[in-house]
Amino acid sequence: MITSNYIVDEVITLVRSHLGYEVAVEIGHKLWDESIANLIHITPQDENRAWEIFVSYHDKSFSFTDCTSFALMERLGVTEAFAFDEHFKQYDAFIVVPPE
Repeated sequence: MITSNYIVDEVITLVRSHLGYEVAVEIGHKLWDESIANLIHITPQDENRAWEIFVSYHDKSFSFTDCTSFALMERLGVTEAFAFDEHFKQYDAFIVVPPE
């Protein structure tokens, strides 16, 4: 399993706001030391591609972070996404796990 530094940011922030600082630090350690997933950093090229996606899909409510994930997956040739976010289904380029 892989994740990006943008997703790590979102996870740590979300966990802190809902479960508290200690849990956020515990999960953050696991993400940063890659015991949960391999951590891939978003490149400037990924950000540029993410911006292209963001601008192109004006009819969708993709976050910029969603778009960085799409760009990273495209770059790495990843075809499956573990996601509960409807946006991964809307982008229609990946198999989303778990299915509906």
